[in-house]
Amino acid sequence: MSQSLRLVFSRMVIPGLCLAGLFLVLGVLYRTMPAPPPPPPMPAPKEVSRPKPAETYEALKGQYMAMVSQGTKKLAEFRGAKYRGSEDRIKDELKVFQAWSILINEMPHYPLSDEEKNLVKSVGRQLSSLQRRELPVMRAEFANSLKQSLIKHHTMAYCSGERKENLRVIALPGTPQEALQSCMEILMGETCAQLRFSRIDFTFTGEQTVTAPVKPTKKSAPSDGELVFWRETVYEPVAWKNGRL
Repeated sequence: MSQSLRLVFSRMVIPGLCLAGLFLVLGVLYRTMPAPPPPPPMPAPKEVSRPKPAETYEALKGQYMAMVSQGTKKLAEFRGAKYRGSEDRIKDELKVFQAWSILINEMPHYPLSDEEKNLVKSVGRQLSSLQRRELPVMRAEFANSLKQSLIKHHTMAYCSGERKENLRVIALPGTPQEALQSCMEILMGETCAQLRFSRIDFTFTGEQTVTAPVKPTKKSAPSDGELVFWRETVYEPVAWKNGRL
């Protein structure tokens, strides 16, 4: 592939595909959104030019704002109860927050008017409020689900704190080593990190009883209302070009 083709691919096609992919995630989660249009086709080699990234975002601006404009209604219709009752459903709910945070995070890339920026920020405030309402319930539901899945090993799990921000897991004597390992993997995993527990304690008994604090991430979890998205092993804060939300 020529250098000019690679340049166009990196500056035009990749941003378009990323945005289209985000549309697809939100569409699957809500099942009521219209399918996003495909990204613009790659031009023939003889027509290759060197477009600036801003030109790409200008072309995608209409699609971006079409998705954002649905945010107020979609988030107002959000009912967390349908996602509760299992770890898989809780993960689905977390995907909703993740997808909207990523969409809002894209705002600085687009040439938006002040009115359009205010709309994006209003959706961000609505998402923040939704997270403050839902995350404590999700943490409690997760602890209950964890307890039910480990009950055969006589392992208990429960939350404490005003916002259910502390998770305590207790494995009683005689718990098999594989069950302890499985539990530790869950506590160190992505779901616990995204649920933003302030503290996780794991008590188990071998030759002696040990209570070990578990930290899924190196940095402290953000507050429930803070807009972040999970990227591999860290919380990425939503970036705002002109200061705070």
